[in-house]
This record gives sequence, structure tokens and C-alpha cells, in this order.
Amino acid sequence: MIIGSTALERTRTEIERISADPVEPEEDRPTRFACDTARRLLAEVQKIAPISIAASAVESFEGRLAIHWDTTTGGVVLLCPADPSRPTILYRETLGGKRPAHSAAVSGPSPADIAASLKWLLRLNG
Repeated sequence: MIIGSTALERTRTEIERISADPVEPEEDRPTRFACDTARRLLAEVQKIAPISIAASAVESFEGRLAIHWDTTTGGVVLLCPADPSRPTILYRETLGGKRPAHSAAVSGPSPADIAASLKWLLRLNG
């Protein structure tokens, strides 16, 4: 887990890397819509509360983009859809050992929802 002022830039760089990855099959690469959605939401979150935890993984599948922030006690996932016909989804999970102890999902999360979830993740490990 990387915590610090470079966290947002590291996450943005990973989004750019995966969207241009020639090894990734074309159908699995995130669409422009998925990447733009992620960039917009992260920029808006940054205005509410600086993002101080870097994504632990950024992955794509079927044009979608999943950004994971994971710690030993919990995780947050932002799933950005391939197109506007599907909602963005925010998952939050508390771990009990290696198994999920509690999970919650928000469809169409606001930047404030994402900011609160990242703050929650940091407090969970504080």
C-alpha cells in the first residue's frame, strides 16, 4: 500500500498504461468512456479530499476498468463501465482474515461516496 502525495498520479499513470497496453487483447482494454469516467471521478474526489492511497491494482476486462485499493483489513473497488448504458459501481469490503466479513456496493457513486470510502479504508488500517 502506497500512501502519500503521489498516490493519485500513480493511479492515473496505471490507468494510462493499461489503456495502451499492446499485450492486453483489444476487447479487454478499457474503453475511452471507462477511462474518462475514472479520470473524472478521481479528479472530483481529489477536490473533496486529497487521495493519499495509491491503487493496489488497475485492471480491465470487456472494456470495463476496475480500480482496487486494498489493505490487509479491507478493500475498495471502483468499477467503471465500458459505456453509459451501465452504472459505475463502488464496492467496499471488510476482511475477516482472508475472507470477506462484510461487503457493500453503491451504484452510481458520487465523488463524495468514493472519498468517504477511501477515508474509511485508511481509518480501518489506522
